[in-house]
Amino acid sequence: MNTDSVMMDRELGFRYFSKGDGKVYETVPTGVLDKDGKMTYKDVLRSESGIDASAALTSTEYKLVDSVVNDERKNPNRVTQWLLSLGANVVRFDGMKYKTYWYKTVTGKTASRSTMDLEDDSPSTTIEIGEDGVPLPLEFADWQTNIRRDPSASTAAGMNLAAEKARISAEAVGKGLDLRQINGWGGLTYKGVTVRGIRDLPTSLTVAQAGTVGGGGWLDSSVTTTEIYANIRSMVQMLNQNKVPGPYALVLPESFRFRLAETFSTSVNGDEKSLWMKLLERPNTDVPNVLNISQVKLVSEMDQLKGGGTPTAGEAYLFSLDPKWFRVLNYLPMQSFTIDLKGGISTKHRVAEGVCPLWKKNSSGLYGFVKLVAPVAP
Repeated sequence: MNTDSVMMDRELGFRYFSKGDGKVYETVPTGVLDKDGKMTYKDVLRSESGIDASAALTSTEYKLVDSVVNDERKNPNRVTQWLLSLGANVVRFDGMKYKTYWYKTVTGKTASRSTMDLEDDSPSTTIEIGEDGVPLPLEFADWQTNIRRDPSASTAAGMNLAAEKARISAEAVGKGLDLRQINGWGGLTYKGVTVRGIRDLPTSLTVAQAGTVGGGGWLDSSVTTTEIYANIRSMVQMLNQNKVPGPYALVLPESFRFRLAETFSTSVNGDEKSLWMKLLERPNTDVPNVLNISQVKLVSEMDQLKGGGTPTAGEAYLFSLDPKWFRVLNYLPMQSFTIDLKGGISTKHRVAEGVCPLWKKNSSGLYGFVKLVAPVAP
């Protein structure tokens, strides 16, 4: 790989590297901003030991590491990347400064009033504010370099071993975090608040899917696309009745792709219309999407077994994309740190990423979120 156009990510810090002069340097912030308001950095000499320099990565190797980590961070097939694509919902901040994200929520007395005299005192209309939040967990995987070179097949093939180790670690972090977005963090609680994924978010808003439990609900071929559409419409109606605005996102297992491709109806001129098209259709440019569903996301991780070995066929989730109801917290973009020097023999590195969803509750404790549950019939 040509690294001439790849910039070494100085902002990470804690990176001990060699410039090929037998010395070890560390990148540290100067405390001075450039003309664009960005921090400037300098390389500080940390060791003049040739052994230490042999164990440290070179700046070129770090460029390769950054390149493969960034490739995985931007992988378009990741659930996390889909969440980060929801631009208006994304909040970015420095997760190294905070372990919890707090926000204000209305707990009662939400009505306003009119007056001719602004000095009027009206305790009955004073808005009551509470606080809620979510912990900010980090997903990570470690990799290690050693002063003793490993004459592996990868090296012999011209691959950079450090970059390969970083790539494998980045893929592990990417996969692990995607599963967290779906299954949750096992009820992780910190400072009295809990971080949730799509599956473990508690909600009282549910719709029983068509079909039977034994037949697999929606996945049963006897369940028609009309019945499936009616279920999804009921999910939208439930949010609408509870005054949860759209647009909405519909999240389904990847295995449901071919049910979406089935014909829902035939138009007047004989053209077939799939269920997917029906969900997202706009009758004309002046009429918005009928169900106000702007996103249909198929997730391959939902086709894997979740905790307890329960198959996940026939599940669906609908939630509001209004920023007042849903946010995506991006507090640590995927990156690789140097975390330890082991006596000049080896160097340990860590790939880490911090992204989690935040569903907000209203004053009644309601989330803007509906789950499709098992059919009523056995």
